[in-house]
Amino acid sequence: MRIAHKKSRKHSMKQCRIGNNSMEMSYEETLVLEIKLSVSITFQQCRDLSELVVQRKNYWAH
Repeated sequence: MRIAHKKSRKHSMKQCRIGNNSMEMSYEETLVLEIKLSVSITFQQCRDLSELVVQRKNYWAH
């Protein structure tokens, strides 16, 4: 069984699909979100949280 090589976490991106749009967050941005939301964001949860993430990003932008 072959193991896919891990990408450097520094350069890793998490991608969420929001309707027809896709959103990419860098590892650093994800860390900030994890701290702000006090949750650990996994790729599976990313889709469920995508709407909340957009709301938070809009809130921070003000």
